[in-house]
Amino acid sequence: DLDFASFDLIVALDCGSLSRTNLAPEIRARKKEQLTIEFDHHPKIDNYSDLEIRIPEAASTSEIIYFFLKANYLKITKKLANCVLTGILTDTGNFLYPSTTEKTVSIASEMLLYGAKYPLITEETWRNKSLGAMKLWGRAIGSLEINPRYNLAFAVLTKKDIDECQCSDEEMEGIAGFLSNLYGVNGLVLIREADKGLIKGNLRTS
Repeated sequence: DLDFASFDLIVALDCGSLSRTNLAPEIRARKKEQLTIEFDHHPKIDNYSDLEIRIPEAASTSEIIYFFLKANYLKITKKLANCVLTGILTDTGNFLYPSTTEKTVSIASEMLLYGAKYPLITEETWRNKSLGAMKLWGRAIGSLEINPRYNLAFAVLTKKDIDECQCSDEEMEGIAGFLSNLYGVNGLVLIREADKGLIKGNLRTS
């Protein structure tokens, strides 16, 4: 319900395309004097920002925010440290994903020195699943199969699965990353049925 016309600057984080911002109408209708800055580590999909700060090889958009803070000599407070570390942990699956680098771990360690609370972040992001979410993760595991031709694993969640377990999109975050721990496959695809007959997919490769 915000009046976007009253803002000078719109900052988009971790949104490789305009549709992912959920602000497409507002950004398209912005005045010429309004600026949009995009911080992202995903490959570029479309042009919607005036200034694009993109590092595809970064493990997390939070890493890019860290570089921005350092380049502009901005003080990293305890709150900022918690935010940066949260972004890194959730985007790397607690350092499990191949995108994790020595720099990623080094930044995370620095955030701990600034006062970030690793146990609290883990508790709030990875150990906060509801009963319904746990059941849905179980259904995803139960549907897991491997296509031997491509050595590709896949799992399917139907709209019925999601509705019966009463799970939100947020609670489904991380399923694909968890399933990608399957040993010996080239990658994993999680396919789920969304509203209005749409099919969404998450791909993880080794």
